[in-house]
Amino acid sequence: MCMLCHNARHSVHALSSYFLPTYFIIIHIKMSSVRTSENFNASDADVIIQSCDGVQFHIHRKHLEANTGAFPPAEFSTKGEVVKLTENVRTLNFLFQFIYPKRHPALDSEKFDVLAPLAEAAEKYEVFSAINICHIRMIAFVSTFPREVMVYACRHDYPQVMDRVALFVIRYPLDTTVALLPPRFVVPWVIVLPSRNIKKVTDILLVDPLLSALVECIASGRWLPNDTDYSQYNKGPQYSQYRRYRILVFIQFCANV
Repeated sequence: MCMLCHNARHSVHALSSYFLPTYFIIIHIKMSSVRTSENFNASDADVIIQSCDGVQFHIHRKHLEANTGAFPPAEFSTKGEVVKLTENVRTLNFLFQFIYPKRHPALDSEKFDVLAPLAEAAEKYEVFSAINICHIRMIAFVSTFPREVMVYACRHDYPQVMDRVALFVIRYPLDTTVALLPPRFVVPWVIVLPSRNIKKVTDILLVDPLLSALVECIASGRWLPNDTDYSQYNKGPQYSQYRRYRILVFIQFCANV
């Protein structure tokens, strides 16, 4: 064998010896990127659900069928395939605790960035045992995350939550709030609607002459009192009060939709 061929074979062997361990390392990393949940890893589970960040939950189909409305029934076969969801491991770990016959999480100490995606997931997959507690807990954040809670309440039709959060949302610019609202709520948010039942909102008004005048004129079908110049409401504390009144009208509208 010539020296050139010998050197070539030696070089190929050296390269293969060099790259082979790297190849196995890459394969090992890819396989290790998918993990199994410590809380949901039953060997007799018949459905595997994977979070968006690569954690698999081994779930019993009978509990999914009995306690949710959006997951497929027992007659539907996944044929051994992994069901991939868009929620992360933290959200799904809470969510699936609500489908098993055991004490459910109270969620009373969870922060908003944990509760909000869980509340959306509960509505999305119709996990009924989680929907109610999430709805109750979201009310605790009406003052700290008002726009996010308003969007949640509008999207899932919780008028009582709308009532509580609306007074906090009015502090934000109109354009940014409208951009977040579902389309069917944009018009009632922007427009003051005359209503024959508008006097009901006086129960939640603070005693204020300006607000009282506005309530009376809207109740009678007029825009503003006849002797009132609209330009005076474009700045200062009176304008803030006027905006506050507009949201109270919105509350009344939401109560009747």
